[in-house]
Amino acid sequence: MPAATQAEVVGADVHTDLAVLKVDASGLQPAPLGDSDILRVGEQVIAVGHALALPGGPTVTKGIVSALDRSIRAGEAVLQNLIQTDAAINLGNSGGALVNGMGNVVGINTAIAGNAQNIGFAIAITPARDVFEQLISTGKVVHAFLGVQMLTLSPAIATELDLDVERGVLIDRVEPGSPAQEAGLEDGDVIVEIGGEEVTEAVDVQREVSARDPGDSIEVVVVRGSERVTVEAVLTERPVRQI
Repeated sequence: MPAATQAEVVGADVHTDLAVLKVDASGLQPAPLGDSDILRVGEQVIAVGHALALPGGPTVTKGIVSALDRSIRAGEAVLQNLIQTDAAINLGNSGGALVNGMGNVVGINTAIAGNAQNIGFAIAITPARDVFEQLISTGKVVHAFLGVQMLTLSPAIATELDLDVERGVLIDRVEPGSPAQEAGLEDGDVIVEIGGEEVTEAVDVQREVSARDPGDSIEVVVVRGSERVTVEAVLTERPVRQI
């Protein structure tokens, strides 16, 4: 494919850092997609991408799967279902393939840990397929929305705010008109359970909400002052660029 070939953006989703492009070209050989659900820690993988935009074509680096099901914050999004790898990933690798020993694409390179060595992340291909299908069919991806700005509670924060709980997720702000507000959640509440699962980090809340669809109900247990309060929130469709 000539380097000057232009691509049309079929759809993009800021919350998963994924997009689908359409290229008007012939003679292309599609890469086979693998199953990231059967990956195991220690399995060998190869990262492919245009690292540092170096001339001469793509760069390949080899490593192993270091961990699975990682979650990180990248800009406005909380990326989930990530494969951690020690295959070197550098600027320019984003969007490149992470392939297994059979040459099947098991992930999409997306991020690096800048303050560490040999810690890179790729979006797992199996959950990414649903995103691709929605982008191709409708040009967008529908996400569930609760409507809280939050931070992981630490003992220091709990002491500073004189809270009765040291573990959980502090609601810093409830979005006006959101499902959280409609359910009665308040600024200063500490989420300790959601969807029947214990909460210790903000990403736990995001994971449970992301696993559901708009219109679904989700039970949220919070500590408010010295009381434990349970509410039921009906999730809506997440507005663009909202968490």
